[in-house]
Amino acid sequence: MLDRMGVRAAVRQLADNCTVLGERDGALRLGLPREHELLLSEMSRRQIEQGVSAAMGAPTRVHIEIVDDTKDGASAVPIDTPAVRARVASDERQRRAEAEFAADPAVQSALAAFGAEIVQGSVRPR
Repeated sequence: MLDRMGVRAAVRQLADNCTVLGERDGALRLGLPREHELLLSEMSRRQIEQGVSAAMGAPTRVHIEIVDDTKDGASAVPIDTPAVRARVASDERQRRAEAEFAADPAVQSALAAFGAEIVQGSVRPR
C-alpha cells in the first residue's frame, strides 16, 4: 500500500516505521515505535491520511499512536513494520553474500596461499 499512497521523503520514512494496530469505521490506527517518535508531526500524519484515503478509494481517518518497540510490551521482538522487514531482508542478503564468498573455492585458495583473512564488512551483496 505504501507505494500506492504516493508519499515521499520524511512522510515515507514515518509510514515505513508504522505498524497497523487496527481499522474500524473508516479509521486506521497505526503504531509508531517510540524510537521514531521524532518523525511524527501533524502535517505528516495528514499526508499519510491523504495517501491512505487515496489508496483505499474512500476517506479514511488515520490515528498514529506511540508504542513500545515490542509486540507485547515484554519481549524484545521488534514491532513488524515495513522498515523492520526491509532491515531483516537486507541483513539476510548480507549474510548470504558473505557465506557464498567465503565458500568460493577460488577465495579459499587465495586465503590459504596468502595467509589472508576476509575483512569483516568488505563483502557486499549484488
